[in-house]
Amino acid sequence: MPWLQSRFAGVNSAVLFISLLFFGWLWGVWGLLLGAPLVAIAKVICERVDSLKPIGALLGR
Repeated sequence: MPWLQSRFAGVNSAVLFISLLFFGWLWGVWGLLLGAPLVAIAKVICERVDSLKPIGALLGR
């Protein structure tokens, strides 16, 4: 799943893996299911807002 999600959304694989670990620890199974889409949504928002573009670049490749 992390490889497929990172290819589709352009999210860095390491960031996606760390976020799945964090959300899995925080919310359990629901965190594992919702962690990857939340990171992808955050990346898209950061790419669109001018002041957040450096964070979007950090989340992306």
